[in-house]
Amino acid sequence: MNLKEFMKKYESLKEFQIFKEKFPEMYEFSKYVEVIPWQDDFAIADKNPEVLEELEFYETLYQNGMIDEKEYERLREKVWKKTSGIVSKTMGIAFTDDNVVSFRSQRPPFWVVVHELGHCYFKEPDPVWSSVYGGGESVLWLIVKGHLEGNEETVRRYMDFLKLTYENPKKANEVLNEVARKLLEDKGVKNFAGFCLYSGYVPMGVKTVNYEEAPDYLSKEALLMGVVNMIEGIRWNDPFWERFAKEFLK
Repeated sequence: MNLKEFMKKYESLKEFQIFKEKFPEMYEFSKYVEVIPWQDDFAIADKNPEVLEELEFYETLYQNGMIDEKEYERLREKVWKKTSGIVSKTMGIAFTDDNVVSFRSQRPPFWVVVHELGHCYFKEPDPVWSSVYGGGESVLWLIVKGHLEGNEETVRRYMDFLKLTYENPKKANEVLNEVARKLLEDKGVKNFAGFCLYSGYVPMGVKTVNYEEAPDYLSKEALLMGVVNMIEGIRWNDPFWERFAKEFLK
């Protein structure tokens, strides 16, 4: 079965319909991605997965009215108290060279399907693609949820910038500084220190700030944190970051 056929089971899902509309090329590409049966050795990220399975079981009982909320919370607390270390469960895997994916369940959450499809379509690893790292998947979901306008090319441009921060932080600084300068000059602000000032590393609107002493170049880590702040700001409809993203991603 190809992934496009596999996704038919999500047709009643609103997010699926929006995804098809906003990312038509990615959706059509899914017909070239093969879905294969799950194998135990695909569970490469499993860390105490039985904990999550036990929590899922109690949630099912609660959702079906077999236990009340008080008992549900008691059981959840009991599980977490006896747990130590990292807890994670591999829900899917992608073999990007072969355009092959596999899922642990017959109907995984839709975001899991999109995540593995994204690996195959964009050919990028987790640090660049995954939303956990502030990757391109974050931008995709902002678009699907209506926080941002864009398509496959928008996500690709964002990921290209993330790679630039790793490969050439100075150039990445210059890109962000140029966007920040344009936006602030449009508001009549001149002679400022670029993205450092715009993103709040130096408080904006404080008259006592010495603009000349504010650093024009941030570390790679600070740059990435600033970009993650932008993603989170858009998610919460912050007009400050919405303006920046509109200019940055166009």
